[in-house]
Formats: sequence, C-alpha cells, structure tokens
Amino acid sequence: PNAFFERTLYLLDQVDHTARLYFQGLIKLTVLDALCLACGLWLIGVSAPLGLGLMTAVLAWVPYVGSILGCLLVVLVAATDFSGNPSMAYAAIGLFIGVRLLDDFFFMPMTIGRSLKLHPLLTVVMIFVGGAVAGVAGLMLVLPLLGIVMVLGETIGEVATDPRLRARHAYATNLRLRQVTQDLRS
Repeated sequence: PNAFFERTLYLLDQVDHTARLYFQGLIKLTVLDALCLACGLWLIGVSAPLGLGLMTAVLAWVPYVGSILGCLLVVLVAATDFSGNPSMAYAAIGLFIGVRLLDDFFFMPMTIGRSLKLHPLLTVVMIFVGGAVAGVAGLMLVLPLLGIVMVLGETIGEVATDPRLRARHAYATNLRLRQVTQDLRS
C-alpha cells in the first residue's frame, strides 16, 4: 500500500535528519575543543594558539590517530618556541591530555549525544564499545550508526504496531486475492 511508501520516505527523511544532527554536534564539539586548546595554549605561552587549537580539534575527528598527530604538532611547536625549557613541552602534553579527557567524557556526550538525543552515559558506553569492536573505524562510526539504527527501530516499530496501516495492508491483500480468483469462480 501507499502508506508503506510514505513510511519509507519518512524513514529516509529521519535518517537524513539524524546525519545532519550528528554533523552539527561534531561542529559544536570542534568549536569547544578548539577554544579549550587555544585558551590553554595561550596561557602556556605557545605562539598561534587559536590556529593550533583549531588544527588539533579538526584532527581529532579521526580518533586516536588524529589526536596523536594533534598532540605531536602542539608539542613540536611548544618545543620550538621554548627550546631551552622542556617543561613547556610537558605542559603542552598535560594540557592536551586534559582536553582529550574533557572531550571524551563531557564535551562529546553533551554535544553529539545531545544532538542525537542520546543519554550521555549511553554515548560514552557506545564509544567504548565501538572502539573495542571495530577499532578506529568503530570510534568514528558508532554514534552516527547508533542514531540511524534508533531511527530505523522506531520507524519499524511504528509500522508494525500501526493498526490502521495493518488494516489497509490486509484489505489490499484480500482485494488482490479476490481479483486473482475472480475468473475461477465463474
């Protein structure tokens, strides 16, 4: 029946909406990371803190590898700016680890998780599960896939439990059966 087609279009629209919300949350997360890193780098005294903060926040989109490259970039700049003072490089490492912890346990559940309407605890648990099951790819894909699976489950549940839609389907099936067997009765 046409109602199944309508539900399919609704499902595709909801999947598109979920993907859009994920990327909006990712942009918010990037801005928060960039600001925290830039403020910390500015307090330490590293040159170009806003540019470094933005680059490392964008690199953090790729879990593990991006964070390691971002940290390496920050440490190299701090070591270059303060070549006679190795404690600045250690301060940059400490700042970076602190911001990563804030990102993983507070910022990500509050930005991406809230965008997808997920509980913060579920967001953190799913990130751990995604990393354990599929490594780096799992970390990158777990939240958008979880959002899409939630939309699919919700829509399939609505279709399966909608009495009007089921009645229309039963009527259409009965009508087709009568049309097929009509010439057999004569």
